[in-house]
Amino acid sequence: VESTYAVTPFLREIVLKAEFNPGPEYQSGAYLQIHVPGYSLKKQDLLHPEHHRDHWSALDLPPTLANKEPVRRSYSLTLPVGKAEGRLTLLARFSPGRANGKRQPAGKGSTFLYSLKPGDKLSFSGPFGDFRLMPGRREKIFIGAGAGMAPLRAMIHSCLDAGATERIHFWYGARSVVDAPYVQEMEAQASQYPNFSWHLVLSDQGEKNRDGFLPGLVHEAVEEVLLRDHADLSACEFYVCGSPAMLSATRQLLLGLGV
Repeated sequence: VESTYAVTPFLREIVLKAEFNPGPEYQSGAYLQIHVPGYSLKKQDLLHPEHHRDHWSALDLPPTLANKEPVRRSYSLTLPVGKAEGRLTLLARFSPGRANGKRQPAGKGSTFLYSLKPGDKLSFSGPFGDFRLMPGRREKIFIGAGAGMAPLRAMIHSCLDAGATERIHFWYGARSVVDAPYVQEMEAQASQYPNFSWHLVLSDQGEKNRDGFLPGLVHEAVEEVLLRDHADLSACEFYVCGSPAMLSATRQLLLGLGV
């Protein structure tokens, strides 16, 4: 582990320096399987910066978090390896384990990753996956939410760094602006590249008056603003990544539009 960085209260960037030089198979869209060992951690072993204390204090975590048997968990690269100077950059969302008002075990993989410090060692397998950029210069529409930011961000960097001239749209949904990663980076990219547009959609209705941010759910916003009146959706490529519910809603939308 070379570094860790709390991008949002519950999204953490983890930069790994491998004991070898990653090859071209480590492409944008690929994921690694992190080998999660057995562990027993105290709640205070989960690291977070002081300015995120209130968010973490609100979590209903048990005093001890344990994983009895080794498991593997998948995490996508969030930056092209070449741009990261050969490093492997992951974006991990912490899963606190509470669902429908009931306490469930916290995520085994995210608990482990959130305890890591620079200098720690871990093992992984991979890369895996067939989620990748298609060749050609067709208009590209990226739709993401949550940790789905990871592979989409890597793909967008790959496109722009390679001199893409086609229209590239990135629509990203979060609950609030605090939960949205890499906002300043995306705004800077949109300012630098005239063919790239960035749209942040916030589902927390308390955020609706924030200048430049759209309220609602990301799939509904992209339909209303871009897709419903698009001249030719058959000429576009769609790249979608997010939670199961977001993926299902977005797929149904696209199918209904003939994609």
